[in-house]
Formats: sequence, C-alpha cells, structure tokens
Amino acid sequence: MILQQLLNGVGIGLTYVLVALGFNLVFGVMRVLNLAFGEVFMLGAVVSLAFVERFPAYAVLAPAVAVLAAVAAGLLVHRLAVAPLGRVSELDSPRHLGVMITTIGAALVMQNAAILLFGAYPRRFPPLLPDVDVGVGPVQVRSAILLDLAAAAAALLLLAHVIQRTRFGLRLRAIADDPELAAATGLRIPAHEAAAVALSSALAGLAAFLTAQTVGAVSPYFGVTFGFKGLVVVILGGLGSFRGTVVAGLALGVLEALAAGYVSSSYRDAVAFGLLLAYLVWRGHLGRSTRRAPLPAEGA
Repeated sequence: MILQQLLNGVGIGLTYVLVALGFNLVFGVMRVLNLAFGEVFMLGAVVSLAFVERFPAYAVLAPAVAVLAAVAAGLLVHRLAVAPLGRVSELDSPRHLGVMITTIGAALVMQNAAILLFGAYPRRFPPLLPDVDVGVGPVQVRSAILLDLAAAAAALLLLAHVIQRTRFGLRLRAIADDPELAAATGLRIPAHEAAAVALSSALAGLAAFLTAQTVGAVSPYFGVTFGFKGLVVVILGGLGSFRGTVVAGLALGVLEALAAGYVSSSYRDAVAFGLLLAYLVWRGHLGRSTRRAPLPAEGA
C-alpha cells in the first residue's frame, strides 16, 4: 500500500516539478513572476480535451495539442501583459508589481473565456491509454501514472540537456546572468525572452495533459490549484535551483499522496499550504532581497 502511494506521489510530484520549472525559467531570464501561468496550464488541458471530443480518432495527438495551446496562450500573455511594461531589472522594481497585476488580469480573462467556451463544470478527460492496473513488482499502478512518470522524466532530461548542452541554453544562461552584457554582445534579448516563455509554456502544457490523464477530469478552475502549487515548489526548492525544484516537487507529491491515502483525500491540497507556512515560519519572514536567479538547470 505504501509503495503504491509513493509511486502515485512521484507521478503527481513530477507534474508539479514541470510547472515550477516553467516559473523558474521565465523568472531566471526575465526577472518576472507570471501569475497567469496557472491559466496557461489550464488552457492546455481544456483545449486538448476539446480536441479529443471533436476528433476522437486523433486522440493520440492530444499531448501535442495541449503543448501548442499552452505555448500560444503563454506567448499571448507575454506579448499583451508583460512585454509592454518593459524589462524588469530588479525584483523590487515598480514594474515587477505592474507585471504581477497585469498577469493576474490576464489570468482572470483566460479563466472566464474558458468558462464561456467550455462551461464551468468539470468534464471527463478520456484516457489516452487503457485505464488498467499494471504490476510493478509487488504493487499495482495505474497506466496513467506510468505515462506520467515516463513523460515527465523524459521532459526533465530534455530540458536539462537544452539548458546545459546547447547554444540556445548557453544564450539563455548568459541573459539570465547579465542581460546588459548579453545585449552588448549582440544577443536579441526580446526574441530569447519569447523563446523562454514558449519553452516554459510547453512544460505547462505537457504537465496539464499528464495531470488531466491522472485526475481524469478538467475544468476552467483547473489551473488555480496547480499554479499555486507550482509557486510553492519554487519557493521551497529555491529560485534557479534545478535539483531543489525537483526535490521539492517530488516531496510535495509524495506527502499529498500519503495524506490522501492514510488520512483523507480532503486534506490533499492542505499539504501545500502547510509546507509553505512551515517554511515561512522557519525562515522567519516573507522574503528577502535576492540576486538575479540562474536558470533552473544550472542552479545547485
């Protein structure tokens, strides 16, 4: 029983990691906290559901549809709600507060648009694979959890490779470290910022599809909880820390699964609030001034 809960927790924890790394990636490059990211996640799920319902014979393309929808939503938010405010040079800059306000507005617009187009109530998301239990050693694991584990792990490895081993990743890390110097060397900062937004949104879209497969339903309110939990993972794991984000996301997923399995499923969402509260009490305050965060794959 406990092994099964641990596997379930690792599966959902990896989706939290993907969302948190999306937050981290954009913050590292642009010094911006995009509070519409949860709704970008939500749109990936609901658009892929609409695609599956309209074209059931092509359901295998649903993950790609979720990623493309999230990328389109993320770039639209960036173009309309973030880029017009200019570059944010410091965390305590008035522009940073402005970006937070405009992205909250964008989140409300996307959520209400989804309610108008798809309805306000949860809708069943058909499984991509037959929903059966698969024997993994002494435990039985749902096929959706195994899909979650495999796809999320592959995405994390690919992200680490892109950030650490490619010229594109090197340019992103240069911009995150010193944007003025990077611009002086000829790097096109706006284009690379848009590319970082697209990459982070793709992570959100993949996480949304995997979560919809695991949960089995989506709604226009789908992104609120997961956006918050992604932020909790960022805070606990540390801005710019790839390993810290992975550990925090897995820990949150496992603790939620244990709470749901041994206490009550109604306490699942309280785990994130409890961890955040305990962390803030341990730190003794709500925040400190920070240096520019490195990209997630280079932090320790």
